[in-house]
Amino acid sequence: MARALVYVVAAAGEGGGPFRPEVWTYFAQAYRDLAVCYEELDKTDLAMNLRDLADRYFRAGNFPGGDDPPPAAALAMPIPRPPLFTIAIGVRLRP
Repeated sequence: MARALVYVVAAAGEGGGPFRPEVWTYFAQAYRDLAVCYEELDKTDLAMNLRDLADRYFRAGNFPGGDDPPPAAALAMPIPRPPLFTIAIGVRLRP
């Protein structure tokens, strides 16, 4: 069910076309994290299968850097302005 939901959301942004590289990176990272969890539980066969699946998803992203993942970078964002509160009270004036 979750895979179908991710497929619909990811495909909707591209007009039903191929996935963007970020979607493949998401799947690759999710399966790589799962592989680490299963390695900690000493289920090495399943962990190896999940790691292979993660590598396939990563290669499906067609990154320009080759087989290495893209470098992670912290991006700076401007500090948001404080909210503006207004007291808007309607008053009926008599002539």
